[in-house]
Amino acid sequence: MDLGLGLPAVVPGVPASTLADWAPAVEAAGFAGTAVLDRIAYPSYDPLVTLAMVAARTTRLRMTTTALLAPARGPAAVLAKQAMSLSQLAGGRFTLGMAIGARPEDYQASGVPFGDRGRRMERLIGELRSNWRSGPPGEPPALLLGGHSDRAVHRAARLADGWICGGTSRQGYHEHAERARKAWADAGRSGPPRLVALRFFALGPEADDSVRATMGAFYANTGPYLAQAIAGTLSDPAAVRAVVAEHRDAGCDELIFMPCSAAPDQVNRLADAVLA
Repeated sequence: MDLGLGLPAVVPGVPASTLADWAPAVEAAGFAGTAVLDRIAYPSYDPLVTLAMVAARTTRLRMTTTALLAPARGPAAVLAKQAMSLSQLAGGRFTLGMAIGARPEDYQASGVPFGDRGRRMERLIGELRSNWRSGPPGEPPALLLGGHSDRAVHRAARLADGWICGGTSRQGYHEHAERARKAWADAGRSGPPRLVALRFFALGPEADDSVRATMGAFYANTGPYLAQAIAGTLSDPAAVRAVVAEHRDAGCDELIFMPCSAAPDQVNRLADAVLA
């Protein structure tokens, strides 16, 4: 199982220079990949633009959007060109992870209807592939889809190369992995899905404050879900190692840790916990 470390692009107030410094530090520490979360009605950095910076500052690190709110982002032709351009500029290191999201405010900010976002995602995937076939030559990025509902998992099985499991579920990862594999079999897919999972973390003496600040901002106005998200965030090395073991045993292909703190020491703290 590969281990990744995401960029702190949604940590409140993080400066761009910090993100630029994180990317080579993540690569140097030995992580296999990095990722960027997506929101629109939130003061975060755009995932595609941020990962273009990562492509320029690294040579080995894989990059994933986990997960881009693609149905809220306008015409498929524009996203197709952006994703293909990033994939080519990154030398094939980019994976396009997408999800429909659960916050109406992100769609309101984009002026896009919220209610039919699942159907639009399905049309969008077909349009992306069509644009890639008729565009400049080159290998398009692999497609991953996120979402925990049965409909989302089956959509991934029918239309994508793999499935992203979010980082705040109450269910054990073994159950999620089995759902994905069963959906793949039910859809008649040959071979297993690529399984990617996220977990939020912060380590060190300021961990609890960082978790409350970042999760409180990112999951604001989500009611009781906020408490669940905070409770599921990892804040000590032993818990991090236990989660790694759980995901490895369940056959996860890549586990990406998403930071709640932008402090530079988080890279080495996590590396010491899981890579040493």
